[in-house]
Amino acid sequence: MKPKHALALLFALSFSAALFGQTTFREEEKLANLKDGVTKKEISSFAIAGRQSTSGSKPQGLKKVRFVKCGDSLLVFDNGFFSADIYVIIASTGVKANKRISEIRFVRDTKRIYLLPESAFRDLYSPNFCTPGGKKNKTDCKVFWSKKSRQYYIYMLNGSGENRYEVTWVIQSGVYYTRVVDRVQ
Repeated sequence: MKPKHALALLFALSFSAALFGQTTFREEEKLANLKDGVTKKEISSFAIAGRQSTSGSKPQGLKKVRFVKCGDSLLVFDNGFFSADIYVIIASTGVKANKRISEIRFVRDTKRIYLLPESAFRDLYSPNFCTPGGKKNKTDCKVFWSKKSRQYYIYMLNGSGENRYEVTWVIQSGVYYTRVVDRVQ
């Protein structure tokens, strides 16, 4: 193989995830490798990876934010107009395998609007807003808040087949803290 062909092949392989719209899975982002014990315990109470590693504990101390609606490229959660502690919008762009999240907007106390940084979702593909079958009123995505740790958790179950994964974004005291990404079998 000629050197220029080898270089081109190496370049293509190194960017294949982006070229084919596949999510990147990094070892340090797995729930099992999360260092923060409180955050790990709270995520374990609702995430599939947590239920597989524990005996399926229920979310204790977590309040679920009400799901409002979903569509092909939109997901909305809201605590209600008069008690709007949190309002979350997740939007996407693209089609089929190259569909990816384009924005995560987090509104707290009806005054503070936060956009999660693009680095929090730029390598995540194939978001599933509504449950398979096209039902517009059901989703596997959830939003929780914890009074104890003062954290919000935005959870999505995305992809399909061997590329199925779950992601949880953690917002701590109104600031994006981290994300946890695990492949789901």
